[in-house]
Amino acid sequence: MKNADEVLRRKELEIKRVKGEIEALRVAAQLLREKEDPAPVRQKLAKVLRIR
Repeated sequence: MKNADEVLRRKELEIKRVKGEIEALRVAAQLLREKEDPAPVRQKLAKVLRIR
């Protein structure tokens, strides 16, 4: 039987990973919509990718 604390820790890490992926997708969507100067959005994407 798995230790409940270990299962909880793994699930919390998985949630953190998925939240990071969602944020990266949001930034990517902004980049795709950006028509003029995408530099600020690219900087945000770089920050999100560094966090992962």
